[in-house]
Amino acid sequence: MHLSKNRREGGDISLVHGVIRARYRASFSKPELVKPGKVLEYHLDLWHTGITIPAGQKLRVEVASAAFPMFSRNLNTGGTMRPKRSYKTAKQTIHHSAEYPSQYTIAVIPSAEVHPNSRPGNGIGNIANFCKARTGNESGR
Repeated sequence: MHLSKNRREGGDISLVHGVIRARYRASFSKPELVKPGKVLEYHLDLWHTGITIPAGQKLRVEVASAAFPMFSRNLNTGGTMRPKRSYKTAKQTIHHSAEYPSQYTIAVIPSAEVHPNSRPGNGIGNIANFCKARTGNESGR
C-alpha cells in the first residue's frame, strides 16, 4: 500500500509505503501460503506519518501486489526468495462489500489542537508537538 499527497500542480508526493509478504500475514515464524480463491484479511502498517494537508488537498491510497525494485519481488511459486527464472502470475482482488469490507484508517488532528508553532510543511513536527503537549513527551506515551 502506498500513501501519497496529490499536488495541485499535478503529480504526487510520496509519503509512506506499507508492505507484507502474503505468506507472513499471520505470523513471521510460521509462514502460510495463500490458497487461490480464498478471501483473506491483511493488516498493513504504514507506520507513523505526520503531515499538514491544507483544505482542498487530497490524499491518494494505492494498493498493489508489488513495488519492485523498492521491495523484493515475489515469484508467487511458494519457493524460496532466492532469484529464480520461473514465476507465476498472481491475481489479487480487493473486496469492498458488506461481507468483506476494506478500510484505511487515518488519524486526523483537528487544527485547533495542533501546536501553535506548527505551520504548513512541517507536519512531522506538528505531530511531535501535539504528542508532547498532550502527554509530556514526543512519543505520545
